[in-house]
Formats: sequence, structure tokens, C-alpha cells
Amino acid sequence: MKKLRSITKKGQEEETSSFGGPSSQWEGLNPRAFETEPAAMEVNEQRAFLVNNQPIEPDSGGKSSRGFLKWIFFVLLIGYALFSYSRAPILTWFGSLLVMEHPVKRADLIVCTSGEPFAVGLMAADLYKKKMAKDILIAETPPSTALMLVNEQGGRYPTSGELLFSILKTLGVPASACILGKQSSETIQGEAEEVHGLVLDSGKSDVILVAPPWKSRRIWSIFHRAFENDRVNIMMAPSTYTDFKPDNWWKTEETFHETILEFQKLLGRMVTQIF
Repeated sequence: MKKLRSITKKGQEEETSSFGGPSSQWEGLNPRAFETEPAAMEVNEQRAFLVNNQPIEPDSGGKSSRGFLKWIFFVLLIGYALFSYSRAPILTWFGSLLVMEHPVKRADLIVCTSGEPFAVGLMAADLYKKKMAKDILIAETPPSTALMLVNEQGGRYPTSGELLFSILKTLGVPASACILGKQSSETIQGEAEEVHGLVLDSGKSDVILVAPPWKSRRIWSIFHRAFENDRVNIMMAPSTYTDFKPDNWWKTEETFHETILEFQKLLGRMVTQIF
């Protein structure tokens, strides 16, 4: 567009457009308008770095894990409270698992298993006096190393079978009614095999086993397995002359350790029977 120059009244020269008005003077883009102070640029860069490098965390992951731990703690707390409240019934139930007892009827033979000679002897004597059987078989176990050393050095101490025999005689059982085992065995399985042979040879059909109560289930299962193919009735009569009771076995250190050990043996036998 063509521009005309005119002189104002004041003598100043102005540019006028072809439309007669003053033209707008445009000097182009001002580079300084886009310039940023160095300090401001550095601050902006630092802010951008912090924003871009913040760790990204899931919104609900931490909350869900904390909630799960709270539930676990709550369940454990409730379980502990229930066990504390019902501890005695639970422990009594565990103790009763070790005990096997049958209604005893008249039999051909009473078998005194090894271990706890006083408890077993007292119970066997009671059964004999009630005329539950005419004969009592006394199982024998190998003497311990200490017992052999005592006897070798001139001392005299009876073996477990001899001790049980003396107890029965003291309690009024005649010697003629006592049968001493012919072979000593270190295991209940060995005792069961000896009794098995004796019973089959004599034609006996009913046997009463006498054992400590916490061992009664395991011992009965071993004898029952030995006679499973024979027509022999095996009855268990656990001794009542012990400190063990299903409802108090955890209250004394001795019965506690005996019960825990028997649990391990019974569990081991169950596992071997399965596999």
C-alpha cells in the first residue's frame, strides 16, 4: 500500500496511509520478550527434574498389603484366645488319643508288656485276683549296660522281668501262674512275635494286654497287627496305677515328656503303615 508523507501543523512529519490515518508502526518480533533469565531457567529445570524422577507407586498396593497383615494378626489373636479358653479340652482330647481300652472279659492269658513294672504289675495282679485269666506272661527286655556292670562287679539287681515277677508274688500271685518270657526283646514288635508263637502253640484264643496308659494304643496296634490273620481276641487293659491321666498329662514334667515322646512314636508308626 502506498504511503504519503504530510506535514502536521506542528512541523512534525507523520506517515499517513492511503486512508488518511496514521499508520501503526510495527518493528517486528522482539527477541528480548522470549528471553528468560538464567536463574529462572535453572529453577525451572530443577523442578522438571524432580517431577520426572519421582517414584511411581501403585495407588492401592501398600494399603492392600497392610490390610492383609492386619487380617493375619486378627486371625492369630482370635486363635490364641480360643486356644487359651479351650486349652484343657483340646489337650485332654490329645491325651485320650494315646489311650486304648476295651471292656475286659475272661481270657486265657494276661500279658505284662515291658516297661513300668510297678504300674503293670499292680494292674496284672488285680486282673488275676478277679479271675480274668489263670496265667500271666512276663515279657523280658535286655538288661542295660549299667545293670550288667553292676552284676559283673559283684552287685545283684534284678532285670525288669525278674522285678515284675517279684512284684506279682508280693501282691499274692502264685509263682505257678507266672510265665517268664524265653527271649528278651528290645522292641514291642519282638514281644508281640514271642506272644504270638506262645499263644498259637498253646491254642489260646483270648489275650489281655497290660500296658502303661500312654503307650496302650501303640502297643495294642502292634499286637493286633501280629494277630491279624489269626482268630485271637486281643484286649487292652491300661494300668490305672500311674500319674498319667488324659486330662492332666501336661501338668507335670515327667508325664509331659513321656506323652510328647509317645506322640512321636505313634505318629511314626502311622506314617510307616501308610507308606
